[in-house]
Amino acid sequence: VPISQGGTGQTGAAAAFAALAPVTTKGDIVAYTSTPARLAVGTDGYLLTADSTASAGIAWKPSGSLLQQYNYVINGDFQIWQRGTSITSSTTYTNNTGNYTADQWKLLSEVNNSVTVARTTTAANLPGGMAAAAQLTVTATNNKKFGLLQWLESPTTRQLCSASGGSGGGTASLSFWVAASSSISNVKVGIIKWTGTADAITANPISAWGADGVTPTLAANFSFANTPANVSPTTSYQKITLSNVSAGAAGTVNNLGVFIWNDDATTTAADVLSMTGVCLTSGATAQDFIPRPKDHELLLCQRYFQKTFFLDTMPAQNVGAGTGGYGGSV
Repeated sequence: VPISQGGTGQTGAAAAFAALAPVTTKGDIVAYTSTPARLAVGTDGYLLTADSTASAGIAWKPSGSLLQQYNYVINGDFQIWQRGTSITSSTTYTNNTGNYTADQWKLLSEVNNSVTVARTTTAANLPGGMAAAAQLTVTATNNKKFGLLQWLESPTTRQLCSASGGSGGGTASLSFWVAASSSISNVKVGIIKWTGTADAITANPISAWGADGVTPTLAANFSFANTPANVSPTTSYQKITLSNVSAGAAGTVNNLGVFIWNDDATTTAADVLSMTGVCLTSGATAQDFIPRPKDHELLLCQRYFQKTFFLDTMPAQNVGAGTGGYGGSV
């Protein structure tokens, strides 16, 4: 039966299908727009993925934009707090600017004791799937800027820099979750580049914090890889993404850092900035945070800091026996 009369004009199944199919080239597939349509074969190494913006609802895309890349941030969901799960002006490790709080995360603030830094594991205080978050709560010393910073070691930084042949071609992308009290209206994120001696980073990258809403001025040998902009936080968690940021050239940029901060200089006591799920990957597309097993995350943290107390017990002197064996409970 000819096609004009509803048939195929063929006598065999394969030939009949070929007569009706819109495909013309090896690797083509049949898709559907408003009618069956040809989707041409993709470039070698590309993967087929759902894409609501494509006319057929599917599209070929670079595999690197779809496959989960390694997260270079350690303790991105703030589960590990070996120095204590609440850092204040009176704890062993205080909330002075430049001090570590959650493992790998350094507090930067205009003045000491402007915020307390604590872990929350309360489900109501977390976005879906996260085990913990950091909460920075403004003290009586209000109207100050503050945030958390994590530096990457030089070998890790080289993987994100173009001259090292990193998989992202010298680009980095970031995602994280953030929420804030209603009176905190300006939160920013920056990827900071250090061009001084590798792994000999000046303690304070901030030269001047600036006025309300004005991005801080960085000290010598520091620069922002991106242009920090207000992410407009809300009282409910929202996911923020920063994509396709140039990481710089290996040998010029020796360390990279992730800095998330309150840029609002009109805070009041008890205001809270919360963050979790920080994910820094190589490549042009920001990816979702995927937690590592807790024992794996702890081992990564213990390369930099270890104690003989139980995991959540803040180290202290002369506290007596029974405070926890080496390594503690995970």
